[in-house]
Amino acid sequence: EGSSRATTYDGCWWEYQANRAIGAFLLPRTLVHTALDALMLPTGGLGLPTLPVQHRDAAIQRLSTVFDVNPVVARFRLLELLPEESAAQMTL
Repeated sequence: EGSSRATTYDGCWWEYQANRAIGAFLLPRTLVHTALDALMLPTGGLGLPTLPVQHRDAAIQRLSTVFDVNPVVARFRLLELLPEESAAQMTL
């Protein structure tokens, strides 16, 4: 019987913190924004770039591929830099 190691996040606080730390180290803010530029859309009166909800899965996949990291790490970093609620924020 082979070892069946879980490949999903199980909610341990230390795994969460490790994923956040490694995400910040391996996926720098400016490079993440550059990698996601094609998925961003201008919004509001100033045309600030926003990641639409429908592009989030593609963004996670792109970050995972470009930076060669686990999709879980890419998802944590994306949530830190571009939280989902910011995409739904009202604009002036």
